[in-house]
Amino acid sequence: MTTKGTKRVLTRHYRVINAQSYGGRLPKPVFHILDNGALATAELRAHCSDGKPARERAIICVHPKLIWTQKLVLRELIHEVVHIAYPVWKHGRKFEDEMIRVRRTAFTGPDPVW
Repeated sequence: MTTKGTKRVLTRHYRVINAQSYGGRLPKPVFHILDNGALATAELRAHCSDGKPARERAIICVHPKLIWTQKLVLRELIHEVVHIAYPVWKHGRKFEDEMIRVRRTAFTGPDPVW
């Protein structure tokens, strides 16, 4: 998939997540597909600016290898959306529970993400 195509897919999924799970209240994101430079390390799959405050535009950076599978793209996107929705939350049980809630409210049918 091309970078342009990937950004379209990410934008479409973000809109669904935002509408279904957050009533459209999250900021419009800007997606960056990282090149193979310094930021595109093996450890970094995706990262976001958390849009402080949440009304500002969020930036979501995605490692190019992430686009290999839709399942991974959706999981990482949901992860970053939770960071945008709750910028002060740290990873943990509450964070994971919110990711599960978002998956269930935004996507129907057999678990497309997990």
